[in-house]
Amino acid sequence: MKTYPLQNERGETYAFEMPSLWFLSSRGVSRYFSRCPGVSISRVRRLFAINDEIHVEFEFAGERFQVWEPYGDNSRYWVGPTEDPQRRRSSIDQLQAFVRETWPGPMSKARSKLISLFSGRYDV
Repeated sequence: MKTYPLQNERGETYAFEMPSLWFLSSRGVSRYFSRCPGVSISRVRRLFAINDEIHVEFEFAGERFQVWEPYGDNSRYWVGPTEDPQRRRSSIDQLQAFVRETWPGPMSKARSKLISLFSGRYDV
């Protein structure tokens, strides 16, 4: 899956974005990240929690991370640390590698292509 690294003023990657077309729910995002070795899911957004833009919170390599959908309606999820988000962490590279090297599965990929036909975009 394609990712979009976010860098601080020193050029260090501190977070990344990933396409949201793959997932239909916060539960799906949670299941996907739970497959990453070392990830422990701590919170999943409730269905129809309109004011909550944080889909998933989890711990990885001793740090707390979150999957955030800006404005609650975005084509990308922001994945990064919950505290001091501009600080460089080596664990973000491991998470980004996991996302780049894996993908939710053939059904999700087919669903993503179908959705993109109707939405007029395909950036995965």
